[in-house]
Amino acid sequence: MTWLYIVLAALGLLSGLCFGGQDDWPLLTPDMVPKDVPSYSIVDSYCWLLAHTSGLIGTVGNYRLVVDGGMAKYKLDLPKNGTVGVPGLNGYTVSVDLSKDFDVASPTLRILHTKKPPNTTEHGKPIDAPVVNRGGMWVTGTDVILVGGHFNNDTLFDHSVWHVDKADIPEPTLWRFQNAKEEGNWKEEQYTVEKDNVIVRTVSGAATCGNDACYWLGGYISTRTSATTPYNQSTAQRGMLVYDLGSKTLRNESIHGYGKPDEGFQFGTLHHIPNNDGKGLLISLMAEKQPISRPQADDDDLVGEGVSLRHVMLYDIENRTWYNQTTAAKGFEEPPTRTRFCTVLVNDKKRNTWDLWLYGGKSIDNPSEGVSDIFVLSMPSFIWVRIEPEGTALGQEQLRSHTCHAVGSQLVIVGGGWPKDNNGQVDPKGECTRSLINVLNMNEPDGMLKKRFLANSPPYQQHQKIKKEVGDAREPSDGWADPRIIEIWPKGSKPGLSKAAIIGVVVGVVVVIALLLVLFLILRKRRPQGQPLPVKLADQTYRVELDATDEVAATQSVGGEKKH
Repeated sequence: MTWLYIVLAALGLLSGLCFGGQDDWPLLTPDMVPKDVPSYSIVDSYCWLLAHTSGLIGTVGNYRLVVDGGMAKYKLDLPKNGTVGVPGLNGYTVSVDLSKDFDVASPTLRILHTKKPPNTTEHGKPIDAPVVNRGGMWVTGTDVILVGGHFNNDTLFDHSVWHVDKADIPEPTLWRFQNAKEEGNWKEEQYTVEKDNVIVRTVSGAATCGNDACYWLGGYISTRTSATTPYNQSTAQRGMLVYDLGSKTLRNESIHGYGKPDEGFQFGTLHHIPNNDGKGLLISLMAEKQPISRPQADDDDLVGEGVSLRHVMLYDIENRTWYNQTTAAKGFEEPPTRTRFCTVLVNDKKRNTWDLWLYGGKSIDNPSEGVSDIFVLSMPSFIWVRIEPEGTALGQEQLRSHTCHAVGSQLVIVGGGWPKDNNGQVDPKGECTRSLINVLNMNEPDGMLKKRFLANSPPYQQHQKIKKEVGDAREPSDGWADPRIIEIWPKGSKPGLSKAAIIGVVVGVVVVIALLLVLFLILRKRRPQGQPLPVKLADQTYRVELDATDEVAATQSVGGEKKH
């Protein structure tokens, strides 16, 4: 084993982490594991997983979490070697049943095997189905569709049984796992490309679905996204893939209005906000930007400039238009720029608000450090609220390259790893994270990770701190980027009369009634005794009704955020 440590040290793979520390186990590459050792996976040998993708299928109270791809470290106890760490790719599609309570330290994981066709590996996934990092997952009904990603080629990880040589990297494909709630089947999606559209595989984009279409925004191309891309070169891309689920047609759509015309965006998230009258809108938080005309001399890692969270981008699906919406914050300028974070979108039905929760990531200003804070963008006021978990368990995590989902009032955090250096490299000796699944209560965000997942957790309701910071604001303080946004914003949370305004109206009505009553008494006092009133008032009941706004059903949307 001595020779292995010499090689690892020369490659700089034994340097420590700023957070999380290192394990003192020996490292074995996957091809060094004895042949008589049973196959292993994140189900039974989890240490950490990052750069994966995940999605929720099913309905409230009956969800299933699906996790695919990424790069992992496995913890194995071998008869001759003792405890060892094995870096490798995650070639399994794994599900977690969220219809039942469970301890987060021991979630019930299940490998979704296929009905093995002739061209499958021993692990059940077809050879042609991609095992990628930092790709996206589209969820439609009980099916999941894989889009984008790259074929990892990092040192040690290229010893995985799922490693693909550059010459064998396939052209862009979509792969669908049918009926991911039960035992299903991987199958390459058959689709058509709109005329004059060029489709390329990108890595580190952002994915979501809404109504009848799915979206993959941004990303970049690199040595490991195609068999024909140049070596030692990564280039930002500008565009958004839109997949029509009905016609199975794919198009590469312009993102005119999203940043400068020569900017590409990567490492971010995308969510769908439904409305009652049309296709709804998308909200995008991309982490990094880079000129599309300026490739970087890097084999597989594009490092861009941080994108300010002083603005978010909104997309009018029906009119295919992007809007740059200004945000605000109280007590701080804006959330610190970061990359490889996760977000969830939740709806407080009682207050008719949509909140975007942003957790973790890697600092843009100091890439060797993680970010453990939580920020919430409350809409339609578009005000950032800071949730500070300092001194708590969550404050020590500083995860990046994780994914997360909203289940009721729970923020379900999936995987993640520790930051290491400016290039975003992974330390194979980095110690294990607590668990594949971690849970935070968004209704009471005290920063303490919960020991159990609750299948029937209460619905999401804004925490008191968010209510206090946002108040009764029903529109952005700097105004809407365009009047069209008001038209397409969900009806239940459209800007309207605030509580203060309603109180003002009521007070005004009371004052007017009081003045009329005084006038009536004066006129009555002045008329001669015994003279009848000029007008006979019939017995009538008058009342003022304020129509309640329609409520919009709670919706959680998932985006991809993947980076090794």
